[in-house]
Amino acid sequence: TLELYLTQGRNAGLAGVPQGILTIQDNDARPVIDVADLVIDESVGIAQVAVTMTGFSESTVTVLFDTIDQSATAPADYNAVSQTLTWLPGETGTQLVSVVINEDVLNEPDEQLQTRLQTSVNADLGVALGTLTITDNDPVFSFFVFDLSVNENAGTADVQVFFNDTNNIGSPVSV
Repeated sequence: TLELYLTQGRNAGLAGVPQGILTIQDNDARPVIDVADLVIDESVGIAQVAVTMTGFSESTVTVLFDTIDQSATAPADYNAVSQTLTWLPGETGTQLVSVVINEDVLNEPDEQLQTRLQTSVNADLGVALGTLTITDNDPVFSFFVFDLSVNENAGTADVQVFFNDTNNIGSPVSV
């Protein structure tokens, strides 16, 4: 906002009120912050989740990033994160949030956790919920038996069950 004062006219006199106020209204869109989905292998160690701000701000922009258990749970599968991200005036682009992935030796389905953005200051939230998928890297093992025939009057039959452990997991197994 500016105050304007007319002090001298040329070939004319000043009539009425020789002052006024000029207001410049900001019509620029606010920046938008998005979190990206990510798929990583369980052995990666650290997942880098991308949080991107597009647009311009003359003010400092902040947003809270955190993780939420889904089929993957903290601390068994990953270390929970709660962190404030900051862009200084004039900055844009992507910041990476590190999520430690805890590898295990369990043969299990792929697991997921949610990444969330909330409580933004000086920006709007675009994609505020993301999914981090941890793909299982553990070997598959199997049990098998060979065909067996016995006479019905034999009494009992011994059935051998075999364990196929080509990856030498070395874990105890029971049937």
